[in-house]
Amino acid sequence: MKKLAASKGVTLCLNDGKRSRAQQIGLLDTYVEEYGSVAAHDLVLPWQKSAHVKGYAVDVQPAGADRWLQATGGRSGFCRMYDNETWHFEYASAYRTSGCPARQPKPAG
Repeated sequence: MKKLAASKGVTLCLNDGKRSRAQQIGLLDTYVEEYGSVAAHDLVLPWQKSAHVKGYAVDVQPAGADRWLQATGGRSGFCRMYDNETWHFEYASAYRTSGCPARQPKPAG
C-alpha cells in the first residue's frame, strides 16, 4: 500500500496498528482521565472489542493519506469504519471484492 500510495504522490504512514490487551486498557484509561468516560468510549473500545487488539486495524497519517486510502473503496482490503475516526481502517480480504461496509457513526463499545 505504501508503494502504491507513493506512486500517486501520497505519503502513507502507519500511526498505530496491533495493540496488546494491556496497551488498549492503558489507552482507554488515559482517555477516560483526559476526556471523561463518555468521550473516551467514543474513541477507544474496551480491549475485548478492539480491532487493534485483534490485529486487523490500523490508524494512518497524515490526513491526505486517510482520504486516499478511503478513496480506494476497499480494493486494498482496508476500509474506514467510523465517521468520527478518519484515520482508522480495518482490513478484511472480502472488502477487495465486496467493497466497504456502511460506516458507523462511532465505535460501539
